Amino acid sequence: MFRFLPLGLVVLSLAACRSPLITDSSPASPVPTPDDITSNIDQSSDQSSDQSSSNLSSPLTSPSPSVSSPAASTGSSHSAWESVNTPPLPSTSPSVSPPSSIASSSSSSGSSGFSSLSGDTESLTSALNDLGAETVEDEIRINLPADVLFDFDKFNIRPDAATALNKLLVIIQAQSPNALIRIAGHTDAIGSDAYNQTLSENRASAVKNWLSDKGITATRMTTQGFGESRPIAANTKPDGSDNPEGRQQNRRVQVIIDTRS
Repeated sequence: MFRFLPLGLVVLSLAACRSPLITDSSPASPVPTPDDITSNIDQSSDQSSDQSSSNLSSPLTSPSPSVSSPAASTGSSHSAWESVNTPPLPSTSPSVSPPSSIASSSSSSGSSGFSSLSGDTESLTSALNDLGAETVEDEIRINLPADVLFDFDKFNIRPDAATALNKLLVIIQAQSPNALIRIAGHTDAIGSDAYNQTLSENRASAVKNWLSDKGITATRMTTQGFGESRPIAANTKPDGSDNPEGRQQNRRVQVIIDTRS
């Protein structure tokens, strides 16, 4: 019932019915055989074994990264690199405070002219010694020679008297701002009592005005003239002759500073 076709015609018919969806110009990869797969597995096992043996036989080391300094990469010097990467030094220096004993002395004086430095303490000591200051109970007593402050028979302060008066100023400024100051004028016995009284008063006022011009509060100071009534030396010698040295000591302006305030 069935008719047998030639073999070649059958092959041609099958090829005509098959239409490939994708055309690939590259040659098809050969299909691995079972023997090829076995051979590849053996080779991989051998390579893994060799690698494991190599890792166990060598020490564990990590690769050290290659670091290049900015000097090497930019061509600049090492010192230039340090100048860029070194942090800047602090711009401020710690302030230094004066000794507490000197600072307290300055704060009690209440005057800007007497600062809290050790040099001013030395100036105070020098002023006290140079003026021959005496401390009697709660007072500082200073005798300023009239011949240093004034010309003969005058009450205008001489320009060169500023040296002695500046030392007096240092002493006053070192005291409390409330310290009271008494200024007394004295003369020798030459001349009438009335004349010497007026001269002593004027000389005491001249010293007060000078101190006031330097910043000492005028209300702290009082003045008084005693003329020739309170000598500290003899105006004449025992034989009645003149005693120039004694009269020179009597011509003075005494400044008394009350340290209790």
